Amino acid sequence: MTHTFYSIDDMLEGIEKIKREQMERKEKALAEIITKYDFVVGSKECKYKLMEVLPEGANIVCSPYIENPTMIYAIKKFDITDLIMGKRAESEDKE
Repeated sequence: MTHTFYSIDDMLEGIEKIKREQMERKEKALAEIITKYDFVVGSKECKYKLMEVLPEGANIVCSPYIENPTMIYAIKKFDITDLIMGKRAESEDKE
């Protein structure tokens, strides 16, 4: 049986690599979220907290019509032409 020994520097380097990969995945996920969704919140406090978490460029709107001030609604963005083209394709398939 062969044992492999790693130095402290090797282990720290491995940990840093894992941390870097996790941060990259988190940043990628957040970037994807802000491109696909807009956010509606029920209070200015909630808006500011969300602004701290999401990257710059996120569209966050505060609405007095949301009952729960800590509730966050993520509204999916889509292009109306995608919806129209989808309906058109459905109707052509039925013919």
